[in-house]
Amino acid sequence: MLYNILKVHENLSLELAEDWNWNDDKGRIVAIKYLDVMPDRNIVLSKLVNLLTDNCVDLRNPLNLDTGCLYCDVYLNGINIIDFLREDC
Repeated sequence: MLYNILKVHENLSLELAEDWNWNDDKGRIVAIKYLDVMPDRNIVLSKLVNLLTDNCVDLRNPLNLDTGCLYCDVYLNGINIIDFLREDC
């Protein structure tokens, strides 16, 4: 399922237009797996805003749920968003 991005938050989490569902939980906030290894937070934020504004993403491989935030891989056009970010960070 594809999810519309409403907002990229300053803490680098994503807010979706619709709820995700996983293991009887649901919510609209997503944390991107492995984003914490990127060295420059400002570049990451800028790149995420540019890539994801007005786009849809696919959520894959959920790892866990932390205070209503789903920690998972995020794909844009079939490519893991981390691969897009590695180019500039």
